[in-house]
Amino acid sequence: MLKNKRLMIGLIVIAVIISIASVSSVILDEDVEVTPNTDLTYYLDVKYDGVDVRGIQSSDHVRANINSGTIYVEDKIPEGLTFKNFVDTEDGSIGAVSRDDANTPCLGQVVGGVKGLNYDPLTRTVSFTVKNLQAGCKLTVGIVTTTPETVDDTSTVEIEKRRDFYNTATATEGTFTIPSNTVHVFMGSEDEKMYKVIYQYEGVVPPNAPSLPPTNQYAADLTIGVAKDPILMGYIFSGWSTEDADILDDKFTMPSHDVTLKGSFTEMVKHNVSYEIEGPQPDSYVLPKTKSYYENQNVAVDILKKGDIIDGYRFLGWETTDVSVTDGEFTMPGSNVVFKGQFEEITYTVSYQFQGENIPPNASELLPPSQVYHPGDTVKRADEPSASGYRFLGWYKEEEFIMPEHDVVIYGEWAIQTGTFEPTITKTIVNDKTYYHEGDVVNYEIKVTNTASYPIKSISVRENKIGAIFMPGAGYEVLTSNLARITSLDANASITLKAQYVVQKSDVGKIINEVEIISALADNNYNLNTEKEYKDTASFKVLSKVRLCKNVEDESDDKAFQFHITGSSFDSWLTLNKNSCTNIFLPEGNYQFEELPSDDYTLEEVTGDINKNKGTIQVVTGSDYEITFKNKYKKQSYFHTFGRLVNLLKGVA
Repeated sequence: MLKNKRLMIGLIVIAVIISIASVSSVILDEDVEVTPNTDLTYYLDVKYDGVDVRGIQSSDHVRANINSGTIYVEDKIPEGLTFKNFVDTEDGSIGAVSRDDANTPCLGQVVGGVKGLNYDPLTRTVSFTVKNLQAGCKLTVGIVTTTPETVDDTSTVEIEKRRDFYNTATATEGTFTIPSNTVHVFMGSEDEKMYKVIYQYEGVVPPNAPSLPPTNQYAADLTIGVAKDPILMGYIFSGWSTEDADILDDKFTMPSHDVTLKGSFTEMVKHNVSYEIEGPQPDSYVLPKTKSYYENQNVAVDILKKGDIIDGYRFLGWETTDVSVTDGEFTMPGSNVVFKGQFEEITYTVSYQFQGENIPPNASELLPPSQVYHPGDTVKRADEPSASGYRFLGWYKEEEFIMPEHDVVIYGEWAIQTGTFEPTITKTIVNDKTYYHEGDVVNYEIKVTNTASYPIKSISVRENKIGAIFMPGAGYEVLTSNLARITSLDANASITLKAQYVVQKSDVGKIINEVEIISALADNNYNLNTEKEYKDTASFKVLSKVRLCKNVEDESDDKAFQFHITGSSFDSWLTLNKNSCTNIFLPEGNYQFEELPSDDYTLEEVTGDINKNKGTIQVVTGSDYEITFKNKYKKQSYFHTFGRLVNLLKGVA
């Protein structure tokens, strides 16, 4: 899954560092001897690594622009040590810092700060939650423990001469759990005979099962704590058991031989999440597919939200009595979940009115009837009426438009028919350039000149290209997006109007925008000569569009794929998620399209205007292209990237 549009790869790295709480501290070797009845502090370093969409790879000196989700950290305190407290901070919060500069803050924090750190005395387990940790940063939590008062384990009859303490923490994000490095300290004799505690999985082991607890060594007769049961979403773990010792309350007494503890996984039953629509719905709407999930798995509700409008229907929201939904997510129960939704049909009215001083006496009979439309419908404006002794100046609305989500009133005006005059109009592009592409704004200047020897007024100017709109300016008013009116224009005078057009996805090749004077008046009752047209055009070229798609036919998590597009004077990188497309706008020329290799996926085929990776297409203005890369999922594994495990020990020299 992508967070903040991050690339697909990220890795939790957790390390355990130990220091002895004292006035001074230095780095000590691993397997160091510690003193009885002394404060022993474990520091858990939680790190996150990956590569962002810009191709920047995080490290100890570089931060990438991606962040973790929720990371759950657990650390079982070694048997024999006594939990004392957590290391406090000045403000009670625990935030992330840059790895190479502890004074530089990063994104990421322990949820709840110091108060969010928990210790369960029954399981001897420390736990906390880290959220939104930036790649290339680290977050540190300190856990203070106390070593035993004596080397001898007083809970046993025998007199022990050596005690060993091993600490390994775990971090879980989503369905993946990884261990930290293991830190080891001991008390007592270095020559004592040691025996191994070994962990093994039995039966069918899931491919993404957590790593086994490390093999550690202990002297005989010590009380040993059993490792925490591994957690794997969708599986039940049997618990650790052994025939080599008697386990009671997750502890056993170390015999004078190796101990092997075994456990197995049993896959849980999946349950379905399905969706139903009650009542009418848009013809184009497709129900979400039914998907299966494990109990306690976090599930996001379908992306269709209450209030969304599809083809003239408003969605009223998803409802269910099977689960409680918070912020669009819920925890999967041990049963099927059904969401039900409804749509309501939306309609708005288009009506007509006359305005101005010169209105025919039978005007009410000349008005077109009102019509009802759905939002998104294409509306064709009514024909222009006619009346004896009058000339209709036009409807102040384009001939065809898309129905918005509100009622529309279309106004029209009349003039008394007398003599005629003939103004001129010219249209030019202000920001002219060789090519434009989707989303570019084309700016126009429209010059209207009165060629008559007397003033004219109420000059209505219309943009005939759908999407072209007038911008506010001096000497005229914008009546609608495509209609402007010049209040008055002196004899032989000119005025310049401003307009814009945003290049659309559907625009291809040469685009012609036309402007027209549709009506004008004069105080001497002269009118615009309607036997002539008062039009001018301006045109521009649109960059060709290449639609690049990524097709992955599997049920794996979201994955992002990186592409490299090159041409004679073009070099660009982009990232596509699985089963998605993007548009690329290019001038004429030859271009190569390359998909970078992935650890988890193989490239099956390339279809469309090229048929192989690193294929080349010749882009010609006025033509659009499409390329699809199809991949196959190879394997499942934990966050395939890179990272480091730190194994340091701090303490009194």
